[in-house]
Amino acid sequence: MTQALLQRPIEPLHSAPRYAELAPFEAAHFHLLVVQHRAIEAAANFIAELEKQPREAHVLCLGTVSPLAVKATFCANEADLADALLRVLAASTAGTRLYLAGDEAFIWRIQRAARNAGLLREQIAAMAIHGARSVFCVHCMSTHDYEAGDEVTCSTCRVRLGVRGHFSERLGAWLGVCADADQPYAEPTS
Repeated sequence: MTQALLQRPIEPLHSAPRYAELAPFEAAHFHLLVVQHRAIEAAANFIAELEKQPREAHVLCLGTVSPLAVKATFCANEADLADALLRVLAASTAGTRLYLAGDEAFIWRIQRAARNAGLLREQIAAMAIHGARSVFCVHCMSTHDYEAGDEVTCSTCRVRLGVRGHFSERLGAWLGVCADADQPYAEPTS
């Protein structure tokens, strides 16, 4: 019995988010893609599939890109994008499916806004590209975006954090704890 347990492959933690290529949900009555400019290329095949769908599709894009064949709104900043998302969701009906494409930090901020607007987790699909991710500092309770790495320095309290393999969907962030127990506080600046 013990030998069988040792031979099992180690699976990632259950709290780690899982992403996949986006695919249109056939039963959806309205397809809404929210995408960062830098993820538009990664989402190109999905956008091509949206163009073939018999149901209405709309793209909200952070940044500007070349014209798309589907109806699109381009937003200069994330605040404008969030406002546009809330307007579209307020006018949408049952059967709306939300698709997200961007770096992990972006995806979870947009997902939080959509969930607060009433969408269920099952109505949202996400595809992550390499880029920023959010880390929650357990020492000062702040969340900041960092490029992926095993260690970061908290932008608020300056403690060097080890980024753990635990992800909080509620916070949309990875857990960051003191990386060095012998140096639990920020190093003094001279």
